[in-house]
Order: sequence, then structure tokens, then C-alpha cells
Amino acid sequence: STALTCGMNFQPWALETFELAMTMIESCTMILAGAEDEIDDEEADPIVCAADLLDGLVEGFGENFGALVSSSTRFAEYFP
Repeated sequence: STALTCGMNFQPWALETFELAMTMIESCTMILAGAEDEIDDEEADPIVCAADLLDGLVEGFGENFGALVSSSTRFAEYFP
């Protein structure tokens, strides 16, 4: 992952990346929850990609990841 490789150098893009990944997971989960048919594995691929990106942020930022999450106006309340 680019975020993992760059570490703290990825900071200028980290918040936007975090929020976009979380939004992707949220949106896909809502779409899949409303699906009446059986869910195909490919339909969950965006969630897997977003989770992988979040994992890279966690590993790249280490203990500073909590500060990144806290700075999110949209998602900070979900991660006290």
C-alpha cells in the first residue's frame, strides 16, 4: 500500500483517504444490505479494497492513526 510505504509522509492525503475509504465501505454496505438477490463476491470487492487501504493507513501511521481518526469530522464519533 502507498500509505504504508510512505508512512507519515502520506499525511497530507491521509484524512481524505480515510474518509473516502470509510464512505466506500458505508455506501457498499448499504447497497448490499438492500439487495434482494444473493450477494456475489465481486459486489463486495470495493469493501475489501477500502479495508486494505485502511489497513495500510493503520500500519503506516502506527500510533498516530488515532489522531487521524479523531480529526475526521464525519467518522470520529464512531471511534471514541
